[in-house]
Amino acid sequence: MHRDRQDKHVAEEFNRQARRYDDSLTVRSFQSRAQSLVLEKMYIEKGMHILDLGCGTGTAALEIASRLEGNGRVVGLDLSEKMLKEAKQKLARLGYTNVDFVLGSASGLGYEACFDYVLSTNAFHHFGDKAGVFSRVWRSLKP
Repeated sequence: MHRDRQDKHVAEEFNRQARRYDDSLTVRSFQSRAQSLVLEKMYIEKGMHILDLGCGTGTAALEIASRLEGNGRVVGLDLSEKMLKEAKQKLARLGYTNVDFVLGSASGLGYEACFDYVLSTNAFHHFGDKAGVFSRVWRSLKP
């Protein structure tokens, strides 16, 4: 599938799921556990800048933000406007000021040498051009 069509298809699917996504059996049983395991292994310290690629409803990004304790930055990037709407609602309830949720595609990732970590806990399999995404992620990491 062409990259733009792939992105559009994924965005449409997750826009449909957004309101009920966090309560789905898949998320509650598997994805949240996988995400927790990744976050447990990450060495996160104050001042870091971290990108959550395919952030969905923002669960991992917000957990990271809490661990940064306001000192550092988290960017959550996702294709789905409605998933980001859910993420922003969670953010508003929590009141963190060190998180930005951005509408965008991994295939169009344009950050240069600004992140200490890039994670993608439950989204990478949706990316069309995986080699291209890896290259863009590499460029987005600090030396």
